[in-house]
Amino acid sequence: ASFAEGMEACPQLQTVNIHWNSIGEAGAASFAEGMEACPQLQTVDIWGNSIGEAGAASFADGMKACPQLQTVNISNNSIGEAGAASFAEGMKACPQLQTV
Repeated sequence: ASFAEGMEACPQLQTVNIHWNSIGEAGAASFAEGMEACPQLQTVDIWGNSIGEAGAASFADGMKACPQLQTVNISNNSIGEAGAASFAEGMKACPQLQTV
């Protein structure tokens, strides 16, 4: 089962901490897909997961489904300038965001 499938079974999920698991680009895309089923998500810690520009773009798309996000830790990934720009776009959909 993919990460997304697991998240779809938990629509009330509020906190996810999967730091230092090397989920990579594909894992980030699956996680982002799962975010769409978890609108109550408030805290996401995905630091140190070998996420690059494409993974950051996927994650940013997932953020758009989570208006309750308050804290995101995406540090220790190699998202680059384009990934940071994508992440910034995703932030616009999260008016509750307090800590990045």
